[in-house]
Amino acid sequence: MKPCPSCGRHLIHAETSCPFCGTSISTPVSRLMRNLSGGLLAAVTPLVLAACYGPAFKDTDSAPEDLDGDGFSALVDCNDDDAAVNPEAAEVCDDTIDNDCDSAIDADDDDCTLTQ
Repeated sequence: MKPCPSCGRHLIHAETSCPFCGTSISTPVSRLMRNLSGGLLAAVTPLVLAACYGPAFKDTDSAPEDLDGDGFSALVDCNDDDAAVNPEAAEVCDDTIDNDCDSAIDADDDDCTLTQ
C-alpha cells in the first residue's frame, strides 16, 4: 500500500486515482505494478485451470482409450460403449445396429448373417 500524495490515505499500489479525493496517481511504480499483475494473472490462469480441469488438449501422439475393452479404440469403434460392436463383429440382421462398423445396418449390410 502507498499513501495518496494529496490526502495521505492509504491506497493499493495499482490505483490510478485516489478513491477518497480523486487525485490522479500515475507513477512509474504504479504502472509497473499494473503491468506485472496483469501479466502474472495471464500467466497463472491457464495453469490454475489445467490443475482444476485437466489440460486443454489431449496428447495426439498417444493411442485413444478403448472404453468398452473390446480391443478397438474410438477411432475405429463406432460405439465404444458396447463391446459387442466393433469392426470385427458379425452383423446381426434384425437389431437395427451397425454391429461391424461399416456404416451399413442389418439387411443393407452385405456381410449380414442372421443370428438368434
